[in-house]
Amino acid sequence: MNFKYYSLVFVLTLISCGTNTSPKLSKVERNFNKIKTTTGQRDVSLRISNNRVWNMRMSFPKDVTQKKPLIIALHWAGGGDTYKEFSTCLIEPGMTDLDAYIIAPDGEHLLWTNQYNENKIIKIVAFAKKYWNVDPKRIIVTGYSNGGIGSWFFADKYPKLFTAAIPIAGVYYAENKINIPMYVIHGEKDELFKIQKIVSFVEIAKNNGSDIKLVVNTELSHHMACSYVHELKKATNWLKKKIQ
Repeated sequence: MNFKYYSLVFVLTLISCGTNTSPKLSKVERNFNKIKTTTGQRDVSLRISNNRVWNMRMSFPKDVTQKKPLIIALHWAGGGDTYKEFSTCLIEPGMTDLDAYIIAPDGEHLLWTNQYNENKIIKIVAFAKKYWNVDPKRIIVTGYSNGGIGSWFFADKYPKLFTAAIPIAGVYYAENKINIPMYVIHGEKDELFKIQKIVSFVEIAKNNGSDIKLVVNTELSHHMACSYVHELKKATNWLKKKIQ
């Protein structure tokens, strides 16, 4: 037996094993990393398995070489192209002044508080922080109705991940202090979530120490989502002061 030969093979094997420590990326992360981040809007489909795809509409800032905010925008109830309509009529015109990365994912007919969607959002934020020039101190969650509830939920549960939240036309009871600033928008004529309940829940959250600004539009109802653009623009001005 050639002792020196086998000793050398053993050492080389140890070195090889020691240097190959990078974890294998999941299919969805590999596909996310392939997304072109050039300025503009595009619809993206990320295949996560043979029979499941994450669809989302994305908008990219003018200068991706600089650190920019990230906006996670959660649509109202529905599936199909709901996320596209929501992004086009409300989020993009309402938040364009931020010059941010915007991701509006498809909720796949599920609540945003559903564990599957919860995990989806956490992974999307993680990928964006890893592969894009995202400022981790300026990550915002917003949404309407189902998405408004989701915005409250993520603000409540993930204060270390998100910097601020802008829930619109959604209701949520927070038992404890929410540790990020919130700008809550609601319509006085909302038929689905009565304004009295929203005011009550906001006051409870404030009494627990939460930093919340409630803005009530006296004219808009629940089914006038795209008409909230002006209110969202005002929220963007508030947001600039909070995250600058």
